[in-house]
Amino acid sequence: MRLRAIIVNIGLAVTSFLVVLVLAEGALRVRHGSPAPAPAPSPYRTATSLGSRLIPGADMEFLFESTHTPVRVTINQHGLRGPAPRMSPSAKRVLFLGDSVTFGYGVEEESTFVGRVREEWRRSLSDREAVNGGIEDAGIVEERILLEEIGAEIAPASVILCFYPNDSRPPVGFSQEYLLEDRVDRWLRTHPAVLARSRLASFLHFRYRGLLARLHLYNSPIPARFAWIDLWRSGTWRHDGGALDSLTSLARYDWGAAWHGDGWKLVERELRAIHQWCGSRGVSLRVCYSPVQVETEGPAGRSPPAGRLEALCRAMGLDFLDLLPAVRGNAGCYLDHCHYTALGHRIVARALVQWLDVPAGETSRAEGEA
Repeated sequence: MRLRAIIVNIGLAVTSFLVVLVLAEGALRVRHGSPAPAPAPSPYRTATSLGSRLIPGADMEFLFESTHTPVRVTINQHGLRGPAPRMSPSAKRVLFLGDSVTFGYGVEEESTFVGRVREEWRRSLSDREAVNGGIEDAGIVEERILLEEIGAEIAPASVILCFYPNDSRPPVGFSQEYLLEDRVDRWLRTHPAVLARSRLASFLHFRYRGLLARLHLYNSPIPARFAWIDLWRSGTWRHDGGALDSLTSLARYDWGAAWHGDGWKLVERELRAIHQWCGSRGVSLRVCYSPVQVETEGPAGRSPPAGRLEALCRAMGLDFLDLLPAVRGNAGCYLDHCHYTALGHRIVARALVQWLDVPAGETSRAEGEA
């Protein structure tokens, strides 16, 4: 009898707790309305628990922060930028995985290096077709997940991983960006659908994070990630090696992660996972390195991140291309610290076409040439 009473009491307690949650959710909805969907970072991009995704069918003019005129952004039915790829058996689709650099932040689709490679192959009547798998602010984790999501649908013959120095950045940022990496807060940040569907969860998360801030246990990650901007804008790094070292240190939670921290452990793990996915399906994998502006215009002539990435690729038997030699010394290649202008994309596309014309496996490393 005592066991039965305990079970009944537990059941009543759980039921009462659930009723309280339902009533609280109802009260908050009456007062504030139904929860609004999580705001999209842009009209053509939305946040999911697996990272950012492009919205299939989106077609609009969009003004990027680094540009002065709107740019046409078209997302195909596969959730990728640009025209839908030919799905005929004869077409050898080459999927370019990457972030906003590959996506083509600030330029028209036909001006992106993926668009230019696609057009060059069409002019030469090649059976290859370039597919733009770039998504803004994606890192190597999200790129691997995207490949696993769309790989069967796109069925690429080849995958080109376009690596940018902040690709080791986790989907919700480095834990060191916060005074305290709180498990509850991190779980809620990585599951935005929970906050979007429940007014109570959103309310409690807001209050909880406010409490952490008052206890000096929480800081917004934004100031930590972008602490490098003022020094970058000063331009002193162009002729001062010490200023360049300070800049990469300040940027350690963004593109400077490739110079500092343990991010390379994550890069190696994810690169091996991508390599395994491709290998198990007979898909060729190649890797290229896209430099930061400070590497192309600063005093350093060799890229330490490119060297580390090349070493990883050599160990896995992957073809590697460092784009720094192609871009370095060419003025007007950057819109900002990382995104190419139409000129930069044209130079990169030329280097990629030359590199990709060499069959995979015949060279372990190709030097880009303008």
